[in-house]
Amino acid sequence: MIFTRSQINLFIFVVIILGSVGFVMVWFNYILECETQVISKNVSPNENLIAVVYGRSCGSTEGYTTHVSLLKDKIEPPSFAGNILVVDSNYQRAPSDDLGITTIAVEWLSQNKIALTYSKKVRVFRSNKEHHGVTVVHRLQD
Repeated sequence: MIFTRSQINLFIFVVIILGSVGFVMVWFNYILECETQVISKNVSPNENLIAVVYGRSCGSTEGYTTHVSLLKDKIEPPSFAGNILVVDSNYQRAPSDDLGITTIAVEWLSQNKIALTYSKKVRVFRSNKEHHGVTVVHRLQD
């Protein structure tokens, strides 16, 4: 059987579209399957922001990562990675609970400054020094 150039192009186009749809479905499935567990919520002094500490696990083979996000008036658990800090216990080297959620203390120093205290043994994936106009002080402990 001989195919025309337009039939081959159509076939390639369909394969690309189906592959893209499959990729998007897997990606959304990954995002939607993440389990989020809120550890603490800390409201800023002027009550405009909330610092949320939460653990996320996105699969049976992965442990929890610990996240800190500064949110504007959003109370429900975030469904995304932390916007100021993302760490894990570095194979249980840093203090963590039974799930592997790393211990992080949050303290508002002023309405524009927050301190995060955590072990220097964590493995850091994201560490921002500023977000939403708030300076983030990272205090590392032994």
